[in-house]
Amino acid sequence: QTSNSVEPKIVAIYDYTGLQGQLLYQVVRYEPKQFKQRRPIGNGGWVWDLKGITPTLYHIKEVVAGVLSERPIYIVEGEKDADNLREKWLVATTISGGASTKWHSALLSLFVGAVVNIIPDNDIPGLKYAYALANVLSVIASEVKVPILTVGKDVSDYLEVKGFQSLQELVQNTKPYV
Repeated sequence: QTSNSVEPKIVAIYDYTGLQGQLLYQVVRYEPKQFKQRRPIGNGGWVWDLKGITPTLYHIKEVVAGVLSERPIYIVEGEKDADNLREKWLVATTISGGASTKWHSALLSLFVGAVVNIIPDNDIPGLKYAYALANVLSVIASEVKVPILTVGKDVSDYLEVKGFQSLQELVQNTKPYV
C-alpha cells in the first residue's frame, strides 16, 4: 500500500427488509465513495453478493403504508437521498443499485393508485431511469411526476443549496407525466 492510497472506511449501512421486517440484505457505503452489497447467512455472518435475492425497495413497509394512506411517494436514486427526504417526513424510497437496477413486477404493483414523484439524479443515466420508470408507473399510479433538479447532482445536493421549501415548490409546479 502506497502512502497516498486511502483505506476504504464504512460510513453507512442501509438495511433492506421484507414486508414482515426481516433483514434481506444491506448496502454498505464506503469513503472514498463506493458501495458493496451483502446478505446475512446467520450467526452474524455475511456473504458479499445478492445471489438468489430479488432487489426490493428501501423502507418497503413505509412505501406500502404511504400508498394505503394516500401519501405521495418519492423515488430517488440512493439511500442517502431517500433518508434525507424521510427526515422531512416524506415517504421516500430507492432500489439498491440505483439507475441500473431493473424493477421486479411485484414491486411495481405496490404503486397501484399511488401519487409518485420520481426525482432523478441530475445526469443522463438518472433521467433515462426516471423516464423509463415513469412510463411503467404512469399506467398504474394515479399520478406520476418527474421533477427535474435545477442545481446539484442529486436531491441531497438540491436540499443543501435550495432548501426543502424550494423542493416542495418544484414538485408542486411539475406537470404530471404523460
